[in-house]
Amino acid sequence: MINKMKIILIAMVAIFGVNGVSFAMSGCDMGSKSESGQTSAQDAGKGSSATNVGNKACPISGDAVDGNTTYEYKGKTYNFCCPMCIPEFKKNPEKYIAKIEQVAGSEHSMQEAKN
Repeated sequence: MINKMKIILIAMVAIFGVNGVSFAMSGCDMGSKSESGQTSAQDAGKGSSATNVGNKACPISGDAVDGNTTYEYKGKTYNFCCPMCIPEFKKNPEKYIAKIEQVAGSEHSMQEAKN
């Protein structure tokens, strides 16, 4: 019985460990800066007159933004949860900008209702 468990454990480590898979990973943290076109929050301010739109949720995944992953488009800086979301944004930026604006509009309406 113990030998069978060892074999199963070794097989799991071989399958999941070698590929870097973790069950605790969030879906988006696998990209790298060089592959995504990502700029850091610090880089976005250097030599750029882009305005940060201030979105708190990623327009692709809906997850909270990480504060470091941004992309500049038409003079505005958009925030993302991870670098993997930027290529999807690039495919159809207007779609995701509309989503950001819709969320911002509903947040503004909720704020007015509280006052």
